[in-house]
Amino acid sequence: MRLTTLNPEYKPAGATSVPEAMGLQFDCPGCVGTERTHRIWTPFARSNGGKGWAEQGTTFENLTFVDAPTGSRSVRVTGYPCHSHFNITNGEIDFYGDSHSP
Repeated sequence: MRLTTLNPEYKPAGATSVPEAMGLQFDCPGCVGTERTHRIWTPFARSNGGKGWAEQGTTFENLTFVDAPTGSRSVRVTGYPCHSHFNITNGEIDFYGDSHSP
C-alpha cells in the first residue's frame, strides 16, 4: 500500500512539500475502506519541539520516517479498533505483524 492512496495532506494547509510541512495527515491504512475509517496526524519532530517523526524525502512518493521520540520510526495507532502499526518507507506502508491491516 502506498501513502499516496491514503489521501495524504501536508499540514498546515498551503504547504506543498515535506520540507514546507509541519507534518502529515492521512487515512489510517489499517482502517481505510471500512466503517471505522479515520485520519492519522503525524507531526515532524523538526517543527514540533522534537516531538514527532524525523523524516527523509520531499514528497508523499518518497517519504521515509527515520526516527521518532520513542526511538522507533513506526507509527502505532491505539484507541481505535484497528490497532495499526506500520512504517513509512520510500512512500510505502510496511505493516508490522501485530497490526490489524486490510
